[in-house]
Amino acid sequence: MTTYRSGNHVPYGLYAAKPLDIRFVGAEGEVLNGKEGARYIRFPAIVTLAMLPIMGLTFYVAFPLIVIGFVLLTFAKIASRAVNEVFSRNAHLTTMRWNPMTAYMKNPDSTKKEKDGTSEIPTGSVHQEKQTNREKLS
Repeated sequence: MTTYRSGNHVPYGLYAAKPLDIRFVGAEGEVLNGKEGARYIRFPAIVTLAMLPIMGLTFYVAFPLIVIGFVLLTFAKIASRAVNEVFSRNAHLTTMRWNPMTAYMKNPDSTKKEKDGTSEIPTGSVHQEKQTNREKLS
Protein backbone atom coordinates (compact mmCIF):
# COMPACT_ATOMS: atom_id res chain seq x y z
CA MET A 1 0.00 0.00 0.00
CA THR A 2 1.36 3.39 -0.97
CA THR A 3 1.96 5.94 1.76
CA TYR A 4 2.00 9.70 1.32
CA ARG A 5 3.56 12.42 3.45
CA SER A 6 1.87 15.65 4.40
CA GLY A 7 2.76 18.54 2.10
CA ASN A 8 2.96 16.35 -1.05
CA HIS A 9 0.68 16.59 -4.08
CA VAL A 10 -1.69 13.62 -3.95
CA PRO A 11 -4.61 12.25 -5.99
CA TYR A 12 -8.27 12.71 -5.05
CA GLY A 13 -9.38 10.61 -2.04
CA LEU A 14 -9.57 10.05 1.70
CA TYR A 15 -6.31 9.76 3.66
CA ALA A 16 -5.65 8.61 7.22
CA ALA A 17 -2.59 8.73 9.46
CA LYS A 18 -1.71 6.59 12.47
CA PRO A 19 -2.16 9.31 15.10
CA LEU A 20 -5.85 9.40 14.01
CA ASP A 21 -5.76 12.20 11.50
CA ILE A 22 -8.16 11.83 8.57
CA ARG A 23 -7.87 14.21 5.60
CA PHE A 24 -9.91 14.57 2.45
CA VAL A 25 -8.40 15.79 -0.79
CA GLY A 26 -11.12 17.09 -3.12
CA ALA A 27 -9.25 17.52 -6.41
CA GLU A 28 -6.51 15.81 -8.34
CA GLY A 29 -3.04 17.15 -7.52
CA GLU A 30 -3.93 19.08 -4.35
CA VAL A 31 -1.51 19.30 -1.45
CA LEU A 32 -2.16 16.93 1.44
CA ASN A 33 -2.46 19.19 4.47
CA GLY A 34 -1.90 17.47 7.79
CA LYS A 35 0.45 16.94 10.66
CA GLU A 36 4.00 17.69 9.72
CA GLY A 37 6.00 14.57 8.87
CA ALA A 38 3.02 12.22 9.26
CA ARG A 39 2.56 9.31 6.86
CA TYR A 40 -0.88 8.97 5.32
CA ILE A 41 -2.53 5.96 3.67
CA ARG A 42 -5.08 6.49 0.94
CA PHE A 43 -8.37 4.69 1.42
CA PRO A 44 -9.79 3.24 -1.80
CA ALA A 45 -13.23 4.50 -2.83
CA ILE A 46 -14.87 1.12 -2.09
CA VAL A 47 -13.53 1.12 1.50
CA THR A 48 -14.73 4.70 1.94
CA LEU A 49 -18.22 3.76 0.74
CA ALA A 50 -18.28 0.75 3.05
CA MET A 51 -17.31 2.92 6.04
CA LEU A 52 -20.07 5.49 5.49
CA PRO A 53 -22.92 3.42 7.00
CA ILE A 54 -20.74 2.53 9.98
CA MET A 55 -19.84 6.18 10.59
CA GLY A 56 -23.48 7.22 10.14
CA LEU A 57 -24.68 4.55 12.57
CA THR A 58 -22.07 5.64 15.09
CA PHE A 59 -23.25 9.23 14.87
CA TYR A 60 -26.91 8.13 14.94
CA VAL A 61 -26.38 6.17 18.18
CA ALA A 62 -23.82 8.42 19.87
CA PHE A 63 -25.49 11.79 19.36
CA PRO A 64 -28.60 11.08 21.47
CA LEU A 65 -26.42 9.55 24.18
CA ILE A 66 -24.24 12.65 24.19
CA VAL A 67 -27.29 14.92 24.46
CA ILE A 68 -28.83 12.83 27.27
CA GLY A 69 -25.47 12.80 29.06
CA PHE A 70 -25.16 16.57 28.94
CA VAL A 71 -28.74 17.05 30.14
CA LEU A 72 -28.17 14.67 33.07
CA LEU A 73 -24.88 16.39 33.87
CA THR A 74 -26.64 19.78 33.92
CA PHE A 75 -29.36 18.49 36.24
CA ALA A 76 -26.73 16.94 38.51
CA LYS A 77 -24.86 20.25 38.73
CA ILE A 78 -28.08 22.15 39.54
CA ALA A 79 -29.05 19.59 42.19
CA SER A 80 -25.59 19.62 43.76
CA ARG A 81 -25.63 23.40 43.94
CA ALA A 82 -29.07 23.33 45.62
CA VAL A 83 -28.00 20.71 48.16
CA ASN A 84 -24.74 22.56 48.83
CA GLU A 85 -26.67 25.80 49.36
CA VAL A 86 -29.06 24.17 51.86
CA PHE A 87 -26.24 22.58 53.82
CA SER A 88 -24.03 25.66 53.81
CA ARG A 89 -26.97 27.83 54.92
CA ASN A 90 -27.64 25.52 57.89
CA ALA A 91 -24.05 24.53 58.65
CA HIS A 92 -23.92 26.81 61.69
CA LEU A 93 -26.56 24.59 63.33
CA THR A 94 -24.22 21.62 63.38
CA THR A 95 -21.36 23.36 65.16
CA MET A 96 -21.39 22.96 68.93
CA ARG A 97 -20.67 26.16 70.79
CA TRP A 98 -21.59 24.90 74.26
CA ASN A 99 -19.00 22.77 75.97
CA PRO A 100 -20.42 20.75 78.88
CA MET A 101 -17.02 20.22 80.46
CA THR A 102 -16.43 23.92 80.88
CA ALA A 103 -20.00 24.55 81.98
CA TYR A 104 -19.74 22.21 84.98
CA MET A 105 -16.14 22.68 86.01
CA LYS A 106 -15.56 24.38 89.35
CA ASN A 107 -13.65 27.58 89.53
CA PRO A 108 -10.45 27.06 91.60
CA ASP A 109 -11.02 30.34 93.44
CA SER A 110 -14.49 29.28 94.58
CA THR A 111 -13.16 26.07 96.20
CA LYS A 112 -10.77 28.09 98.37
CA LYS A 113 -13.58 30.40 99.46
CA GLU A 114 -15.82 27.45 100.34
CA LYS A 115 -13.06 25.96 102.54
CA ASP A 116 -12.58 29.31 104.24
CA GLY A 117 -16.34 29.69 104.64
CA THR A 118 -16.34 32.94 102.71
CA SER A 119 -18.22 32.02 99.60
CA GLU A 120 -19.58 34.85 97.57
CA ILE A 121 -23.18 34.14 96.61
CA PRO A 122 -25.14 36.88 94.91
CA THR A 123 -28.08 38.15 96.92
CA GLY A 124 -31.53 37.13 95.77
CA SER A 125 -30.28 34.14 93.84
CA VAL A 126 -31.44 30.55 93.91
CA HIS A 127 -28.13 29.55 95.50
CA GLN A 128 -28.71 31.93 98.41
CA GLU A 129 -32.20 30.50 99.00
CA LYS A 130 -30.81 26.94 99.03
CA GLN A 131 -28.08 27.95 101.48
CA THR A 132 -30.55 29.61 103.82
CA ASN A 133 -32.78 26.52 103.66
CA ARG A 134 -29.79 24.33 104.60
CA GLU A 135 -28.94 26.59 107.52
CA LYS A 136 -32.52 26.39 108.79
CA LEU A 137 -32.48 22.59 108.64
CA SER A 138 -29.23 22.22 110.54
